[in-house]
Amino acid sequence: MSRTLHLVTTLAICLALGGCDAGADSGGAGTTSSAVIREEMPIRGTFDDLVVAYGQGAVGRGGLRVLALPLEVTLTEVDVVAGQHVQRGQRLALFVPSKAALAARVAAHSSVTVARDQRDRVARLLGDHLATNDQLGQAEKALRDAEATLAAQDTPGDVLRAPADGTVLSVDAQRDALVANGATLMTFVEGDRMGFAGGIEPVDMSRVHVGDSVSLRSLSGGEALAGRVSAVAGSVDPVSRLIDVKVATTAPAIQGAAYRAEIVVGALTGWRIPVDAVIGDEGARAVWQVARGKAHRVVVRVVVQRGDQALVDGAIDASQPLATIGAAQLDEGMQVRPMDSK
Repeated sequence: MSRTLHLVTTLAICLALGGCDAGADSGGAGTTSSAVIREEMPIRGTFDDLVVAYGQGAVGRGGLRVLALPLEVTLTEVDVVAGQHVQRGQRLALFVPSKAALAARVAAHSSVTVARDQRDRVARLLGDHLATNDQLGQAEKALRDAEATLAAQDTPGDVLRAPADGTVLSVDAQRDALVANGATLMTFVEGDRMGFAGGIEPVDMSRVHVGDSVSLRSLSGGEALAGRVSAVAGSVDPVSRLIDVKVATTAPAIQGAAYRAEIVVGALTGWRIPVDAVIGDEGARAVWQVARGKAHRVVVRVVVQRGDQALVDGAIDASQPLATIGAAQLDEGMQVRPMDSK
């Protein structure tokens, strides 16, 4: 009797446990997970196709000038600083010739007077057939040389002026210091000759052409400079192993400063979407689109990423919103609800 009671009790417990498990399974099958997301409609768009070069502000070929005087002077006033853009004829500095320079100027005036008198004398002798044409030619050359020396010594107003529109690269002479004849006072670059020199990878050589638009940004920050490619080398630099490129900028770049040049070589098209919408790693990128309230995974290829936007290529449906914020938590077929819905 007791054995029969034990069997009945055991059977009852098993049936009870089985009923509980069945109820749990039944309840679990009826529950579907969901997520709250932010949605955004996909749009077609374009990004500039860029080739990037790194380099520095540099002077174009033939653009650099050394400003010097053929006489010993002292700068009494300096009106400009390095990097300043100036106009043709603008005053750069005032100077005072040294006593030796003033004496040389007087001597130059005398030399012109003597050379002119000598030329006139030889001309009269030639008229009387007492001198030759060669002698007259030599006298005229001596006069021209004397006049050139005087012109160099004669500096109107003792003012140093900008020879053209351009940029002062450096001020080499100190105020109130004696500067020797021919010594550098300033260095100067004409107009748009100040630009950028850098290098691109050899694989990009065929993509970059003279005239391509360029955006130049200093690595230390600041506004971008606009420009265009002015030269592309035809071979690899043996030291850098890059292809040298030069850029003429609309505003002067800073001599020696480091820059990043973005050269526009074409346009890229695709789906322009927020970076938050792209999930996965380099080998398997995808986005989630929402169809009838459920998440659907779409494989994509990232063409390029710029800031918080990405350009992708894939079978995206323009009529279905993309999941952006919250996309990383989704699974195929998961119920989703927009953040702004109630």
